[in-house]
Amino acid sequence: MKTSLLIFITCFHSLVFAAPIDDSIKRGIQFLLEEQKPDGSWGGATRTKHLNIYAPGARAHLAFKNATTALCLTALKKSLSKDSAVQSAVARGYEYLVKTADEVKRVDGRWIGNVWTHAFTIQALLLYEDRTDKMDLIIKKQLGLLKSYQGLDGGWGYYDFKAQTLKPSGSSVSFLTGTVLIILKKAEQSGFEIDQTMLDKSLRFLASQRKPDNSFLYSNDFKYHTNIHINKKIGSLARSQSSLRGLYDWQYDDVKAKEVAEWVNFIIKRNMWLDMARKRPVPHESWNQIASYFYYYGMYHAADNLVHCSDKRQEYSEKLAQIIIDRQEKGGAWFDFPLYDYGHCYGTAYAILALSACRI
Repeated sequence: MKTSLLIFITCFHSLVFAAPIDDSIKRGIQFLLEEQKPDGSWGGATRTKHLNIYAPGARAHLAFKNATTALCLTALKKSLSKDSAVQSAVARGYEYLVKTADEVKRVDGRWIGNVWTHAFTIQALLLYEDRTDKMDLIIKKQLGLLKSYQGLDGGWGYYDFKAQTLKPSGSSVSFLTGTVLIILKKAEQSGFEIDQTMLDKSLRFLASQRKPDNSFLYSNDFKYHTNIHINKKIGSLARSQSSLRGLYDWQYDDVKAKEVAEWVNFIIKRNMWLDMARKRPVPHESWNQIASYFYYYGMYHAADNLVHCSDKRQEYSEKLAQIIIDRQEKGGAWFDFPLYDYGHCYGTAYAILALSACRI
């Protein structure tokens, strides 16, 4: 009798908990459906402001647009929506992504923001149930491009303000390297061969950025300034989610599941530090030099790490979901940073992904 009652209470609680998540996801999906461009993409080079993120020309904006589109497609797929309008939007989005993937390249010696695009494109294409040979070829090309744009220090960054060499000489960043490693593991699990030299170099780099408290340096530039604000534990609140996971997925540097789970708890308990940065238009102007564009990126990766939270998973899921639901805009979007006309779309995609991961 007691067992039956416990099962009933657990099921009832799960249903009650799922309802607001599902409603919030539906509103976010509706926003994405309304924002999709006629060509199937999301985002654009409009909504400029006095201080814009450096994007040298149309090629850079193509990379931004394709990265945003890939994130939106990933979110719609992970939402598990069977709505016909969603399925139509997904089909048009994939058609756009396949058509334009080969056009995304490094713009000039200084700007390599296309690295995000290659990684997110791989992630989105891996979710397509009936991948074509053409899609598989695109994934292989994107993996090759990640190797081409891997920095001389072993990681991945998005600027090269140093020698601007063919192999980027700029300082790699921990969180982008973590993101790439997570996606490389997904590609390997889907049967794609990962270049071992590329993998080994990136894992060594990311491990070198790890501090004893499991926070991570922002970038390799800070290896001689490890305790300035941006490199403190609070400053690393969002980027440690992906960086630790990147090492854990490849079972490197002895990262434990409990350490990944501790950082999920940490982002919940200290969320106000990220929240103070949210929507600030100037990068790194907030406390501990946190940039506003870290908000939903960090929340998504924290939610993705819930699978490693063992007996705390339900508790952390509920708390993370509530934080995200409370920050949804009236129009259904989520928004943390004014990045041209990409901000509302990528923010919404990250939030939908996070809420989808919070479902029990």
